[in-house]
Amino acid sequence: MNRFIPAILLSFVFVVNANTLQTQTISLNQGWNAVYLMVEPQSDDLNTLLSDTKIDMIASYFAPLSSVEFIDEPNEQNWKSAQWHKWIAPGREDSFLTNLYRLNSGRGYLVHATDDFNWQITGEVKFLKPNWQANAFTLIGFEVDETLPLTFADFFESSAAHQDLVAYRLIDDKWTLITEPNQTIVEPNQAYWIYSQGNSEFYGSLQISGVSSDGMVFQPGNNRYEIVVKNIGRIPADFLFKSVLGTDNSTPVPVAIELDSVAESELVSDITNYTSPFLLQGDKTKVSFVLQKNQINGQSARKSLLQISGFGIKRLIPIRAQL
Repeated sequence: MNRFIPAILLSFVFVVNANTLQTQTISLNQGWNAVYLMVEPQSDDLNTLLSDTKIDMIASYFAPLSSVEFIDEPNEQNWKSAQWHKWIAPGREDSFLTNLYRLNSGRGYLVHATDDFNWQITGEVKFLKPNWQANAFTLIGFEVDETLPLTFADFFESSAAHQDLVAYRLIDDKWTLITEPNQTIVEPNQAYWIYSQGNSEFYGSLQISGVSSDGMVFQPGNNRYEIVVKNIGRIPADFLFKSVLGTDNSTPVPVAIELDSVAESELVSDITNYTSPFLLQGDKTKVSFVLQKNQINGQSARKSLLQISGFGIKRLIPIRAQL
């Protein structure tokens, strides 16, 4: 059943910041770590970007893995393989193997640290769909809500490509098969080797459509933007928007939600006062945003972010206004 919930029922707490930069903090252990990046550093010089860290190697795989026997332990990996793109610190003897020059958001990476430390990395936020490799393993992570943790079984219960879940996590430098998915939590910032049976765009039961990788973009002459939120999972749940500050803490893009009732439409500027309805499986709701141009004084462009959380996920959506 695919029921449509009118937007008048929606309740949101919206996060609006003044730029689309965020700082991701990742706890690294000495040795190998499997990391999922949610931000994209604006640097093509990894030597400078990583110079003050305890990281001496980063690697990412750029070809599909078709069979589990190809998932080697990091300490036994053949890093000369062309499929592995890697950055190696200039001081190491094998630094000549470096062929990775930029880090991208929405990718899984193997990160080697010489000691335990918290890696803080600042970059641009993009709204990306996962790049699953069909009938293959993908090194991938997820934007999950740490306050409402989900097990692998709950997270993937609505994904047709992952019903017979085969997933590995990195423990003490070794890839370990997840044998109890109903007891293992999907962790933020972590990357996993996960097999996809066929094509998939799955990133959680909360599906958001109508948003490009650049987010919600208000072009000159167009002050409206519409997205659709759908629950594809079997568990009814609500969702929220919550304010998140950008790195510059400046004025956000002023947006309102237009609610259509039977009598007339209503423009709600204070979007933090709404409470989301519970969406049953297959339910979807349309959200219409309106750019309040009269609140943008003397600026030709502005950026900010919206954060949506629910059904165990927490995602950031960039907003851009071009006047």
